[in-house]
Amino acid sequence: MTITKNDSDNRFEYHDLYSGLIRLHILYHAVEGPIFGLEMAEELARHGYRISLGTLYPLLHGLEKKGYLRSAEKRNGSRFVKYIGPHP
Repeated sequence: MTITKNDSDNRFEYHDLYSGLIRLHILYHAVEGPIFGLEMAEELARHGYRISLGTLYPLLHGLEKKGYLRSAEKRNGSRFVKYIGPHP
C-alpha cells in the first residue's frame, strides 16, 4: 500500500476530529461534576476512545490553560488528588 499526500492529509483531519470529540466528551463530563484524570481515561475507554494518560493529561492541561477547565487539589484519604471541573 502506498501512502499519498491526500492519505496523509486525511489522517491529520481525522486526528483533529478525533481529538475534538475527546475534548467535547471531557467538557461534557466536567460540567456534570468534578472528575480526575484516571477516571476520565476510564470513561473515555468505556465509550471506545483509545487515549493514553500521556496524551490525556497534556490535553487536560491545555483545556485548563485555555480557560475551559479549572483544577483544584482535594484530599482523598492520605493523598491529594487533582480534580478538574468547568471554569466558573
